[in-house]
Parts: sequence; C-alpha cells; structure tokens
Amino acid sequence: MMQEFFYLLGQNLRQKTPATLGVLTGLLAVGFIVGGVIDELFWTGPFVLVVSILVTFWAASRVKQLSWFFGEREQPVSDEDHSATKGKIRADSSDDTAEHASQPSIAEPVELAGALTPREAPVGTSVVSIAPDQAVVRVNSVIHFWCWFAPLALGAGAFLATPLGALIGYQLYKQSVPWHQFEAEAAFYASFWGGTLVFGLFIAAAIWSYFANRPKVKVLITPDAIRYGDILFDRRHAAGLRIGYKSHAAELKANITDDRFGVSRLRLAYGNWGEDLKYMVNSYHADEIVIWLNGIINNVGAPPPKQYDPNKGTKPELL
Repeated sequence: MMQEFFYLLGQNLRQKTPATLGVLTGLLAVGFIVGGVIDELFWTGPFVLVVSILVTFWAASRVKQLSWFFGEREQPVSDEDHSATKGKIRADSSDDTAEHASQPSIAEPVELAGALTPREAPVGTSVVSIAPDQAVVRVNSVIHFWCWFAPLALGAGAFLATPLGALIGYQLYKQSVPWHQFEAEAAFYASFWGGTLVFGLFIAAAIWSYFANRPKVKVLITPDAIRYGDILFDRRHAAGLRIGYKSHAAELKANITDDRFGVSRLRLAYGNWGEDLKYMVNSYHADEIVIWLNGIINNVGAPPPKQYDPNKGTKPELL
C-alpha cells in the first residue's frame, strides 16, 4: 500500500506540482501542530509527532476531495445492492429478449466503478494537442552526453575555481585601501567571500545544467515535417522512430520508488541510413513511447477513411 502511495505521489508531483506540494505541506503542518499541542499538554515526547502525522494522513485519506492525492478507495458492494442489481439484470434481459432476438448484440463499454483509468499517453509523455493536421506532444528526455558531463564538470570546477575567487577577493580588497590601512582580518573576509561567491555560482550552474539537460522535449508533427526538439526533419524522408542503444549514464525515474533502468537513445529512420537524436528516454518505457509516437506520426496527415472499402465486406460467389 505504501508503494502505491509513493508511486501516486510521484505521478502527482509531475502532473499537479503546486496542488500536491500544497496538500503535502498542509498535512505535515497540521500533524506537527497537533503533535506539538499534545506534547505540551501531556509531555509525551517527540515520538508523538510521528504518530500525529500518520493519523493526520490517515484522516485526510478519508476526505473525498483528496481522493486524487491518496487514490480512489474501493467501495464495498452490499448484499442488498448486489441482489437488486441481479434482479434488474434478469428483468431487463427478459424484457429485451424478444426485441433483440433478430438483431446482433452490440457490446457497449461500461466503466467499472473504482477501476484505474487508462493512460492517455505512455509514462514520461504528455499530450499538448492532437488534430488530423497537427500534433504537439512532450517527451521527458535527457540530452546525450551533456546530461552527466555538464553537472560533473561544473561541480568539479567549483572546487578548482574557489581558490581563484578567494585570490580575486583578496586583490580587490588590497587595491581598494591604502597600504597603511590594510587589515589582515578584512583581507581574510574578502578572500572568504570571494571564494564562497565563486563556489556558489559554479554549484548553481551545475544544478541548472542538471535540469536543463533533462527537458520535456516538444515534438511537433505536421503532414510535411517532424520537429523533434530543435531538429527539423522532412517527412518525405522519414520512416518513423526506432530505439537505439541503452546507457546507464543517466536515469529518468517515473517516481521516487522506481528502480534504475537507464536510458535509451532514440533514432529516426531518415533517408537511407537514419539519424541518431541527441535525446534519450527511460529504457523501461522506450518501446511504448516509440510505438505511441509512430502512431501519431502515421495519423497526422493520413487520408480520410473511404466511405466504401472494397477490401472489406461480403463478396458474392457466382455459381
């Protein structure tokens, strides 16, 4: 049950980030406040905070408005409802027997109460718009090579550049005061803050590069072209996407409880030999993503279905 909750939490953090963070912060705040009040009144110790938070989450899971956060709970069916449903089915079937005796039965899809709603798109993708003449989707990706090299290089550069920043801070202070007003303590602080500033800038750049190289790539598909990220392809030479090699240089987890599956590079069958894209997707869902994208590519710009298909129907035999 906890695994299902954390899986749903990861999904909500990606799809409904502000609302999920708000609910999570609110529940934790209520748990801490209630636990703090109990501790002040009865001197129970800090352990009561854990219990209070768990009870708060349990109580909130019973609130109907938060069903999207905790997941839908299965509603038990009583014996009376079950008997009434069976009686209604029997009555309806007996009334409709004569009416539908000479007609073929057509099964109508019925939504099962409490059942999981099918996904609109594979894990790691989202639909912006789909129309017969244009489709726009987004795919969670990492950029080949730079997804690991840029953060690593900037992180290492932070330690290498810190002494340089300290030296610059020292020199700036030394040149800003006359030699007889020079103070060792002030020079030390100037060096310290100079090195700290450079270190912070490099770390901030490393964090930025980590997320910048994990974009939600926009894929634009029209009858004439495919624009995958910043690369434009002519559809006259394109024959669909393929899965390339697999790498463990990066990870694209669907949620915080996922295992490490690595990433797979995407290829586009283009011309005689094809082209490697610089984007890589989660290896575990790569086949679903490729099948889904190829289906959208085939449907955009496809001719409308014929009113009469000569390849379908009954062909009379002449004896």
